[in-house]
Amino acid sequence: EDGIRDVAVTGVQTCALPIFGTALLLCTVVGVGVTIGTVESTSPTELLIAVAAIVTVGSVIWQVTNYFVPTQLNPLITLALVARGRIEPTAGSEHIAAQVSGGLLGVVVGNTVFGLEMFSPATQTLITPSRYIGEFLVSAGLVTISLLVESRRFKRWGILAPLWLAFGCALTSSPAFGNPAITVANSLSHTLTSDPSTAIAGLLSSQLLGGILAFSLVWLFKFRKEN
Repeated sequence: EDGIRDVAVTGVQTCALPIFGTALLLCTVVGVGVTIGTVESTSPTELLIAVAAIVTVGSVIWQVTNYFVPTQLNPLITLALVARGRIEPTAGSEHIAAQVSGGLLGVVVGNTVFGLEMFSPATQTLITPSRYIGEFLVSAGLVTISLLVESRRFKRWGILAPLWLAFGCALTSSPAFGNPAITVANSLSHTLTSDPSTAIAGLLSSQLLGGILAFSLVWLFKFRKEN
């Protein structure tokens, strides 16, 4: 099999796994944020523990669900593979809708399970420029790795995706992991790992710019030669 499997399926399989995987990931994000502490008692050690816990669980979810339907957890990767022509636009839009829906469902369930209000909007006001830079870097690296591992030559490098998330998110303090679905959904949970709704536009822009840069560089040095 040459590269990542083409996602031509629609219907139940296309929607169910993205919803389930993203919902489970967001439940984990909320749970870790509540367990480690609130936004008023943040320390570097607590944030590092939160990142490590989320990345560990997220990596397991990613490895298991990605076996059946690739790209189901991150809209940036879905968009990149649509642009690459590996996913039909219709299937891609279904994936993204399922990812966002799963994220919202996961936050609501997580808030309820861990004793918060069903909708507990984040109220943090301090978002530093480094936060946006971190999302840009994490997104660029994640999309680059995802595009490279679709080829036979780099296929066995799939483990680099969760490793990059662990490395990049720890260094940049990015609880959204370069994932727009997490950014949007987690603004409805007031925990250590949340971002306020006022920062969503800036964070999504940073993630999208990182994805565009990654796609451009990979196309310039790899796809263009293949074409």
